[in-house]
Amino acid sequence: MHLILAFTLAAVAASEQTSTPPVETARQAGSRMPQAPASLQQRIALLAEPFGIHSGVAVQSAEDGWTAGVNLDRIFQQQSVFKIWVAAAALEAVDRGSLSWDEPIRIERADLIFPYQPIEKEIGKDGHAFTVEELVRWSVIHSDNPSVDALIKRLDGPAAVQTALNRMGVNGIRIDAGERELYAMADQGRSALAAAPVAEKAGVFEKIFRDPRNTATPAGTAAALARLKKGELLSAASTQRLLSIMAETATGPNRLKAGAPSGWTLAHKTGSGGETDGATNGTNDVGVMTAPSGRSYAVAVFTWGTRRPLLDRERLMADVARAVADWENARSRAQ
Repeated sequence: MHLILAFTLAAVAASEQTSTPPVETARQAGSRMPQAPASLQQRIALLAEPFGIHSGVAVQSAEDGWTAGVNLDRIFQQQSVFKIWVAAAALEAVDRGSLSWDEPIRIERADLIFPYQPIEKEIGKDGHAFTVEELVRWSVIHSDNPSVDALIKRLDGPAAVQTALNRMGVNGIRIDAGERELYAMADQGRSALAAAPVAEKAGVFEKIFRDPRNTATPAGTAAALARLKKGELLSAASTQRLLSIMAETATGPNRLKAGAPSGWTLAHKTGSGGETDGATNGTNDVGVMTAPSGRSYAVAVFTWGTRRPLLDRERLMADVARAVADWENARSRAQ
C-alpha cells in the first residue's frame, strides 16, 4: 500500500497509444519450452492490448509447464504482492529450523507509521507480540504493512529474504526493501520531481518509473507460483500452510477472484500502489487457480503506469482468470 511515482501523463498516454504487447515471446518460441495453447495466448494478448507496455500477464500450467502471456519478462512494481515472498521466506526458515511458526515477534507503537495498517487495532499503548503465523496471516490476508516489516526484520532484512528466494531457486523476483523503506523511496521520488526544472521532469519520471527495486517479471512470478503449488519451494506442510492462507486473501474482490468460476479455488495476493496524477503506481493480482478437476494454473497480472481507470485494470485481471477457466473447461470437454 505504498506509492511509487510513474511517467508524466503525456508520456503515459503516448506509450499507451503506440505500444502493443507481443503475441509470442522468445521463451515460447524455444524448442525446449512447451508451447502455450494458441487460443489462450491470443485471448490474453487481446485482453492486454489496450494497456500496451503498461500491463504484464503470465499464465503457467502447473502440470504441463507452458507459459502464455504478454510482456513476460518486463519488470513491474510488485507493491504488496511481495508479501507472498516474505511469507515464503519465513516458512522456508521454519523448514530449516531457524524460525518457529509460533515464535513471538513484537510490534511497537513506533512501528505504526503507515496510512494502511489494519493490525493497529490489535496493538495497545505498550505494543503487542504476535506469532510468526499471525504476522504471515496479517500480511498476506489483510496486506498489513507493519506485519510484513516485522517479519523482514526477524529474517535479518530484505537481503536475507532475497537469499532465501535464491535458495529456493526463484528467479525474476526482487526483494530490496520493506514497506518503511518503500515509503521513504516514494518520498524521495516526489521530492526529486518537485525540485526538477520543467525541462527535466520527464526524465525524472522515467528514472523513477524504471526503478528496479522490489520489482518482478510476470513470467518469474508465475513460475514461482507454479513451483509453490507443486511443492518445489517449501516442505509439504509449509506449502499447504501458505496456499491455505493465500486462499483467505480478503483484498481485491474485483480482480482474479471475480473471474474465477464457482467450483474453482484461488490462492492469491493483490498489490495496490495508489495513483499519481491518474496513473497507477501498480495494480496487481497474482495467484494459483485450481479447477474442480485438480489442474492448476499460476496467474500473474501486473499493471503499472497506465492511466486507464481502476475499473479497467481490475476487469483485465478478472477477464484473464475467466480466459484461463474457459480454456481449461474446453480442454476438459475435448478429452
